[in-house]
Amino acid sequence: MRRLLGVKGVSNLITVKPNANPSELKKKIESALVRNAELDAKRITVEVQARKPF
Repeated sequence: MRRLLGVKGVSNLITVKPNANPSELKKKIESALVRNAELDAKRITVEVQARKPF
C-alpha cells in the first residue's frame, strides 16, 4: 500500500471462514433467494381496466 495524504492508518478486520459446511451453505443461499423473491413480489402490481389486464 502506498502513502495517502491525510490517511494515518488502515485496519483490515476481514476474517475468512475455512471449510464451509455445504449443507449449511445451501440453506443460507436458498433462504436468501426466498427473501429476494418475496421482496420482488411485493413490487409487482396488476391493474385491470375493462376486464382486461394491462
